[in-house]
Amino acid sequence: MVARGWTDAQKKAYVIADNKLALNAGWDDALLAAKVLDLKGMEFDLELTGLSEKELAELLAEEPEPTAGEKSGGRTQQAVIQFKIVFDDELQQAKWCEFVRALKARYPNDETLGQRIARFVGEQAPAPATDDAPAAAGAPDAAG
Repeated sequence: MVARGWTDAQKKAYVIADNKLALNAGWDDALLAAKVLDLKGMEFDLELTGLSEKELAELLAEEPEPTAGEKSGGRTQQAVIQFKIVFDDELQQAKWCEFVRALKARYPNDETLGQRIARFVGEQAPAPATDDAPAAAGAPDAAG
């Protein structure tokens, strides 16, 4: 990331916010293990990742999840998409963190934030109309 045109205060605030996001984040252990294995295969010095010897040993002892498109238990694994959120201010960041904590409390059995968000969004979507249910007001009926 390049912060062109930013003041020193904006740069410092970004560093703090970026680190705070990391503190509130969790690991996808299977994805992390796959990335560490990739680095190991490239003969990269794994000590530079910041993971302890114990953490590396635990990660490398686990069988990695299949990568996107590989079959696992009869189903195709989907690609993992990662993103970084940049907030306009501390209030937005606080609201996001509050939302993430609420999702974790509401869906404690879902392992990832992505699973929790998908379930939440699915619950927010209106149920599709059925033949037994009356059409929504203003919706055209089968006759036209």
